[in-house]
Amino acid sequence: MKPVFSETAPNVNEKNNEFLGLDDNNPIKWEYTSAVGDHILVAVKSSNLGDAYLTAVGKKVVYLRHDLEEEADMNIETFDTILLGDLLKTVFDSERYIERLAPYLSSKGSFVLWTFIKDLNLNNLLNLVIASFQLGFNVKVYSGNKWIGLKLQRTNDTAVNSLSEIICSMIDTLNLHDRKEVQPYEKQISSLLNEVTVLKKDLVDAYKKEEKLLQQQKKMDKQMKYLERRYQALSSSKLGRLTLFYWKFRKRRGNR
Repeated sequence: MKPVFSETAPNVNEKNNEFLGLDDNNPIKWEYTSAVGDHILVAVKSSNLGDAYLTAVGKKVVYLRHDLEEEADMNIETFDTILLGDLLKTVFDSERYIERLAPYLSSKGSFVLWTFIKDLNLNNLLNLVIASFQLGFNVKVYSGNKWIGLKLQRTNDTAVNSLSEIICSMIDTLNLHDRKEVQPYEKQISSLLNEVTVLKKDLVDAYKKEEKLLQQQKKMDKQMKYLERRYQALSSSKLGRLTLFYWKFRKRRGNR
């Protein structure tokens, strides 16, 4: 069963004007103004004001109305941006939620989400970040006043090597430089860094395996070209044509 979408209601100018009047540091304003592309899915709704804004700027906005079901159909509707609102507070298993929404994101699309720092469970945030990397997303961290924002963007390049930079960026955003502030999260960060090490090792092993396969393929291609040249040379000479005729004759005799 596919998720059911519904299109946005007609634009209400008053709500759009009210949205534009929000403080620039408002996380909802950051979320909706971060929506890129023409086709937007609001999976976790943050504000009716934001919906009016998206419509006013010409976006096609649809809403996720039912729980996600497993999707087997490859010809599914995709979106340029999927807005997730305060996902970490709203959805219990945020990593699984993003994984199930990923097929509905376009090849260069992105998820946008935020959460208030006072409500933040760092363990859930770290789990979400590493799950996003494993799904092939590049994570960008945005700092607000009392809130933190994340953009998860699809990328063709593996982002594992920059994961440690994302952790540092989160530490800066959350002001976790003081020893007393860092201490409650040391085990979580240490565990995450260990997982990064494992991911890097797996990545290096995969590269080595792929490189070995490519070398074997190149060797086979070289041998095949050599045999083709030999065959062409043989078939173009008088003696060669006679030899090929002889072996075809032997083959027909052998099949009787």
